[in-house]
Amino acid sequence: MVDQPNIILLTVDCLRYDRCSFNGHFRETTQNLDNMLQESVVFDQAYSTGPWTSDSVPGILAGLHSHNSAYFDSPNLKAIPRGTTTIAEDLSSQGYNTFAILSNPHLTKGRNFDIGFDKFQNIRSDLNEKRFSEEDSKSNSIIQLGDILWKLRERMQNRDQLRIISPYTHMFSSYRSIQKFRGWPTISAQEVISKLCNTIDGTDRPFFAWSHLMDLHAPLNPESVKEGGLLENDSSYRQYIYDARRAANIQESRYNLMYDSTLRYIDQWIGKLVEYLKNNGYWEDTIIILTSDHGEALHEKGVYGHVSLGEEFAHDEPRHYLYDELLHVPLMVRIPNKDGSRVQRQFSLAWINEILEEILGEDLTSFPAETGVSHLDGNEELESPVYSDSITENGHTIAVRNQKYKYTKMEHAREISDDGIGSYLSNGIENKLGSMSQIPIELIEFSEAHFCEPSSLSAVNAELGENVDDLLKQLGYKN
Repeated sequence: MVDQPNIILLTVDCLRYDRCSFNGHFRETTQNLDNMLQESVVFDQAYSTGPWTSDSVPGILAGLHSHNSAYFDSPNLKAIPRGTTTIAEDLSSQGYNTFAILSNPHLTKGRNFDIGFDKFQNIRSDLNEKRFSEEDSKSNSIIQLGDILWKLRERMQNRDQLRIISPYTHMFSSYRSIQKFRGWPTISAQEVISKLCNTIDGTDRPFFAWSHLMDLHAPLNPESVKEGGLLENDSSYRQYIYDARRAANIQESRYNLMYDSTLRYIDQWIGKLVEYLKNNGYWEDTIIILTSDHGEALHEKGVYGHVSLGEEFAHDEPRHYLYDELLHVPLMVRIPNKDGSRVQRQFSLAWINEILEEILGEDLTSFPAETGVSHLDGNEELESPVYSDSITENGHTIAVRNQKYKYTKMEHAREISDDGIGSYLSNGIENKLGSMSQIPIELIEFSEAHFCEPSSLSAVNAELGENVDDLLKQLGYKN
């Protein structure tokens, strides 16, 4: 490997640790990633810094958590504070060409996710600009698909059952058909990875590339599900029916198959990227870091998705969940000519910069979250707890863990009983791990020290555009 290897960071939205076959999932969902195991370090206890993109990507790029991020438009929507050093900026100072090819509408220049990148392309934003002129955005003739979705959801939710044949099912299916005609709200892995390869072609070495793949984010594109090949009855109409039940928060086992099939589709395109790197002489000099910004709830605790904005499903609180199905994420670091291994010690995605320091042998900027230990062998004793948090207008929620315990604190939370659905105790521990009396005092003190009021966050002064707001609503976010 050369002194300055190329680095590719792949973040897959909504990817759970336990749905990857290289982590033991019973379906073969990640064959191409499985093939990288022999020269990859896999972290079995990696956790995101937050339960959704807005709270988690600042952690990946800059070692930030919600309490020390800024916000954009509202406390729900985090931004990277101006003047913050990022991984991209650090690597740029080391002589790297840096570029990002992504499509998540949260990850915009206006929220400073472009800090340190020589080239920053958000395909979703570019398409929105082409589709909507300034004049069109003021026109009453533009259908706001996000508002339609939420009106349908409000009628479908909180019902004991949603019949397969019902007016709501037909209306929802028609809505998805309109969405597909006007342009699906997520961009395919095929398009993102193809653009990534084209950009690599025109870039001098060494380079740092970041791509974020949105295919696993609801609504799942029926074409991606079909390409994955796991769903037997995979017509678009049937998929719309299954998705209607998900949107109504009714358990639907076939949605799990849709999820796994989409993951297989993503893995196929990661395989295409690997093939490109091998065919063009990059493979032996390229590090690949594969992770997720957060996971996805698949109705284990009575809820789908990864955020709660104004909804009160599992724990009767209109705030974001910090369940482990949202925080426990895969992390695979492929290093050329290094023997594969698995690290059992816990790891926060806020520490990715320390992994890069180990690999490159260079001191990078100290980020707010630092441990000072070696991570790739996992042998050094780790004193730093792993914590994840989320701030909305309804308050701050924080989860702090060590190897044995997880303590969750919710500001102003009502007392929640263990009814087999929710797993939060007010200012307490997730039920599966024990009683409050067992919680180490260090975790409680740590959560108190990092707790903050939403009003204390600094602001990045800008407003959310009407078209971006509509797109976020189509993806299931409601401000």
